[in-house]
Amino acid sequence: MKNLIHPMNNPNNDAKSKTVLFRTLLIVYLLFLGLLAMLSTGCKKDKADTAAMEVMMTDAPAEFLNVYVDVKEVRIHYVTNDTSDTSSTSGWVTLNTNAQVYDLLELRNDLTVALANKNDLPVGRVNQIRLVLGSDNYVVTKDSIAFPLVIPSSSQSGLKIQTNILLEAGTTTVIVVDFDAEASVREQVGGYYRMSPVIHLKSSMKK
Repeated sequence: MKNLIHPMNNPNNDAKSKTVLFRTLLIVYLLFLGLLAMLSTGCKKDKADTAAMEVMMTDAPAEFLNVYVDVKEVRIHYVTNDTSDTSSTSGWVTLNTNAQVYDLLELRNDLTVALANKNDLPVGRVNQIRLVLGSDNYVVTKDSIAFPLVIPSSSQSGLKIQTNILLEAGTTTVIVVDFDAEASVREQVGGYYRMSPVIHLKSSMKK
């Protein structure tokens, strides 16, 4: 009688099982590598298509003890580079504003304060910045007397600053807005002061 080999003990079955297992593991490994490549490509594309922006504020010296301005919003007029993408951000954009009353005279000697923290935006160009102010604006003179500070149109259209700033991919553009309080504030008949803002972009840096 011939010796019978049970199917479970057949060496040919073991070899086939190992081959199937190896192929399965190979397919899983290749799929995993493909997924990693897709994720990596997506991350690189996102980074290549975005930039970031911050807005700071400073002031030149002035003959007052304090000059307070009530900042409510920082807006930018922004145009993306991709004119074919109708869903992209264009027009007026309100930045992440640190809304509060600021004393301009605390920002002398190259000190700055962040009006708008880092905002991620598609690559494009900023051609105007507007500072929208509230009503809590006033000055304190050298003899420690407080007077109302009138800033025309500041709460409606905002203080306008013309710019031509390119937001480049993978960078953060830091814009420093320089308020010249000495040149901007004038005493008026009737016991108040008026601001006709003299504002400059003191610097534009990339980091």
